[in-house]
Amino acid sequence: MDYCDDLDECRICFDVEKRNNEFISPCRCSGTSKYVHIKCITRWRNMNKQGEAYNHCMECKERYIVTRNFEREMVNIRFYKNKKSTNSIYCMSIPTAFLMCLLDSTTLHFIDFLNGSSKEPIEEICIYDGNKDSHIKCFNTTTLKQEFRSEDGIYTRTFFYLYFVMNAFTFILSCFFMRDIIKQLKRKRIFIIDSCCQNICWYLLFFKFILLYKITIGGFYSPGSFMGICIAGIFIEPVLFKFFVNTNERVIQDMNTDNPEKLRSWSEELAIDNIAFDFRNINEIEIEVEVDTEVELEEVNLNELEGSETVGSSDYESEGSSDFETASDDEDDL
Repeated sequence: MDYCDDLDECRICFDVEKRNNEFISPCRCSGTSKYVHIKCITRWRNMNKQGEAYNHCMECKERYIVTRNFEREMVNIRFYKNKKSTNSIYCMSIPTAFLMCLLDSTTLHFIDFLNGSSKEPIEEICIYDGNKDSHIKCFNTTTLKQEFRSEDGIYTRTFFYLYFVMNAFTFILSCFFMRDIIKQLKRKRIFIIDSCCQNICWYLLFFKFILLYKITIGGFYSPGSFMGICIAGIFIEPVLFKFFVNTNERVIQDMNTDNPEKLRSWSEELAIDNIAFDFRNINEIEIEVEVDTEVELEEVNLNELEGSETVGSSDYESEGSSDFETASDDEDDL
C-alpha cells in the first residue's frame, strides 16, 4: 500500500498511524523519529525491561513519562526481611525465657493458667503382676509440674518458656510489620481485602502454643511429645515469620501488577514535575551564550571608544586654547 510522503511514520516499523494503533511522541526527538506506534514502543520496552531502554529513549536520552491508574506502592520492609535484624530480636527471647523460668520456678502459675486451674491432668497406668498372688498394680504418671521440679527440669522448663516467648515475639513483630505496611500504603482498603484470609489464619496461628498444649497434655497426656514440639518450634518460628512477610509482600506486588501503566506523549508540563532542567535544545543554549559574549564585547569596545573620544576632545580643546592665547599676546605686543 502506497502512502503519501507527507504522512508521519513510526520510527520502529516505518508504518503510518492506524485507527487501532495510534501514534505517540514519548520523548524529545523530532523529525522522522518523533512518532512511534503505541504497540511498537510497548513491545520495545518489554524487550528491554532490565535495560536503560525501558525507561529512557536511546536517541535523546529523555526519560519516558509513564502514568498509572493508581500511584505505585513503594513499601520499605528491609528491616523485616533482614535476617540479622530479626534474628537479633529472637535472640532477646533467650534471656526473657530464662528470666521467666527463674521467676516461675516454684509456683509454676503459668502451668495453672494453661490448665485453667491448679489441678493438673494425669494418667493412671495399670500393670499386671504375674506372681502367684497375681493382681493389677496401678499408679499415676508424673505431672508436668513434677517434671519441671525434678533435677533435670531446668532444661525442659527453659525450652517450654523459650517456645512460648518466641511465639509471643513473632506476634509482636507481626503487629509492627502490619502497622508499618498499612502506614506506608496508599490503597489500604484493597490491601486489607486481598490479604484478609491469609492474615486471619496467620493470627489464629499464634494460639498454636495453647492449642498444642491442650491436645498433647490435656488430650492424651504426652509431655514428651509436647516438649519435642517446643524444641522444634524454637527453630521453626523465625521461618514462619519470614513466610508471613513474603506472603504480604507478594500481595503488594500483585497490587502493582494489576495497576496498568500508560505511556504519555512527552511535554514540558508533564516532565517538569519529575525532572528540573532546561528544556531548550543545547544548540539554542550555546547560541544564546555566544550572543551574550558578543554583546558584552561590543559594550566594552564602545566604552573604550567613548573614552578615547573624550580624551581626544579634551586634548584638542587645550591645544586650541593655547594657540588662541599666543595669538592674542602677539597682537598686544604689536
